[in-house]
Amino acid sequence: MSSRSIAPVRVGLVRLQLATRDQDGERLTRAADAVADKLYIMLEGDWSQQTRADIQQRLMFIYNQLALSSPLLDARVLLPSEGAWLARSAGDAEAVVCSKEEEECVERWIKSRIEHKLAGLSKLVVEAPCCQELQCVGWDGDTCKLLPSPTLQHVVLGGTFDRIHAGHKLLLSMTCICASERVLIGVSTGQLLDGKTIRDVLQPFDQRQARLWQILTSIRDCLRYEIVPITDPFGPSIVDERLQCIVVSKETERGGHSVNKRRVERKLNELVVEVVDLVGPDNAEESEKMSSTKLRKMILGSFNSAGLNPLCKQGGEVGELEHIRSTPETLPYVIGLTGGIASGKTTISNVLKEGECEIIDCDKLGHSAYLKGSKTFHQVVDAFGEQVVDVASGEIDRKSLGSIVFSDPSQMKVLNGIVWPAIKQLAIEEMRKLKEKGVEMCVMEAAVLLEASWDEFVDEVTTNVLTVIFHHELSWS
Repeated sequence: MSSRSIAPVRVGLVRLQLATRDQDGERLTRAADAVADKLYIMLEGDWSQQTRADIQQRLMFIYNQLALSSPLLDARVLLPSEGAWLARSAGDAEAVVCSKEEEECVERWIKSRIEHKLAGLSKLVVEAPCCQELQCVGWDGDTCKLLPSPTLQHVVLGGTFDRIHAGHKLLLSMTCICASERVLIGVSTGQLLDGKTIRDVLQPFDQRQARLWQILTSIRDCLRYEIVPITDPFGPSIVDERLQCIVVSKETERGGHSVNKRRVERKLNELVVEVVDLVGPDNAEESEKMSSTKLRKMILGSFNSAGLNPLCKQGGEVGELEHIRSTPETLPYVIGLTGGIASGKTTISNVLKEGECEIIDCDKLGHSAYLKGSKTFHQVVDAFGEQVVDVASGEIDRKSLGSIVFSDPSQMKVLNGIVWPAIKQLAIEEMRKLKEKGVEMCVMEAAVLLEASWDEFVDEVTTNVLTVIFHHELSWS
């Protein structure tokens, strides 16, 4: 893994040739070191002259290179579509990372963007290898729309898509390349998540859906994307009559054939099963490959320093941590404590209290967030009606409210949208009071710390995970 200092830009773009060059690895590494959060990669050339297998190998190389050198960098390869030669969909890019040899070419390209009423970009010149072909623009308004044929109109893909990593991006990219009109994605929810490792910190469906949408529309913005929750292994793949192709990984190839078996039983057309290799060289150890499980493990006990790779200190290697707090000095240093039901959060809090540590209990704050007469009280009544108000006390009747929201996820979402911001504000007020009393550190306990995005205003996150092992006694007769 490369040593990374604080980068001069947050989001950058780098150009490569579609055809592989010997120095591509070094060029990608230098570009990745120059940006803090996100790197767009333009592959200039005639994509229609490539097979899908060729493109898959090219994308695999790029994503694997960046996954190994910069595992937390958000890398995205731009795919052919109208405007791709101008990086139209990379609207948040700040600078083009380039070498001295291609400066003039990049200046002309930036001017072309402005002529097409797109935002201008700055140049960020780094010491990176540059092949002769990159000293002129290798894509134009015609070739940037061409894809390897054949493509199919309606393509389906399924998965959990928690904390999207390089392997996901390869699957998503190949799905986009296979499709000419629509991509349907089933995202696992409910009981499909029961066997997931460290499920406590798995992102909620809404976050995974939004992240998928953001990535898909940035890498190829000319397709229609439908992202739906699924609670069984098949979802819409066995009922949608328009589907023509399913994209799977090698590990889930059998699932693709199972889908076809179900479709035949329903007298629907069989789907083309497009198999995509996982990111990683054939001889790579499993521990070297990035996965959603690995990313979830990296969150456990992680620091939340804004702008810094949580695994690296400024200018240092993994494991050498020089922490910079993310909360302002007007608040204590805040440790976020989270975990699922019966995971031991309360036990940990009680131990910390015995050590005279200040605890902010967000569950208790939630009860006081909508007290009679408060702004949140009126918002809850407006949303759910007078039926949720206890006649005797005039307070919110939690039992009546619970009967509404626990039976309807959409209503729970409405309630969370009202109560979570109020709890956040109450928590910050508690932190300010503690700081005024001279308290330098406190713990904020919250079961929904990650789901509510409250980790954005804590300095570090500690997740308690309780693993229960069931022993079954088998009797043979």
